[in-house]
Amino acid sequence: LGGGDWNKCGNGNVTVLGRSASFAGIWHYYIVSLFFKTPISIMFFIAGGICISIRYRSAKHFFANEFILLLPVVFYVFYMSLFYKCQVGIRQLIFIYPLCYVFCGAIIPHINTFKRIAFITCLSLYLLVSVLLYWSNYYPYTNEFIWDKKMAYSIVGASNLEFHQGE
Repeated sequence: LGGGDWNKCGNGNVTVLGRSASFAGIWHYYIVSLFFKTPISIMFFIAGGICISIRYRSAKHFFANEFILLLPVVFYVFYMSLFYKCQVGIRQLIFIYPLCYVFCGAIIPHINTFKRIAFITCLSLYLLVSVLLYWSNYYPYTNEFIWDKKMAYSIVGASNLEFHQGE
C-alpha cells in the first residue's frame, strides 16, 4: 500500500452478484460475502439472538450487555462496505464471527421445550454437515444459497475462489 493509496491495493477484479470491478470497491461486497459465506444455521442463531434481545431484554439490559458485542460488528461491516476499497475477501471481517457467536448465547436460556431443543439440534446437525463438506479446504466455503458451487465465483468472487483454492 505504498504511499497510503488505499484505492489501489492490488485486489484486481472483484465480482459480486455478477458485477465485476477492477481496483475499485463495490459497496455491498462485504454484505454479500457475509451472506453467502456464513453458514445458514449461524444466520438462524444470530436472528434468534436478535429476536430474544428485542423481545425479552430491556433497553437498559441490552446496552449494558449485548450492545458491546454488536457495536463492532455493525461498525466494521458499515465501515468496510462504504469506505474501504481493498476488497480481498471475507478474511478482513472474520474477527466479527466470535462476537456474533457469543451474542448467539442469548438463545440458550430459552431452549426449554422439546420443540426448541429439536430445532436447535437440527440446526446444529445441519451446520455440521454443511461445513464438513469442505473438510480439507475451507477457503472456498459458500453456504447452500449458492446451489451450483461451480458458479460461486460469479456470485461472490472472492480471492479464495479466483486463486484456484476451491479446485
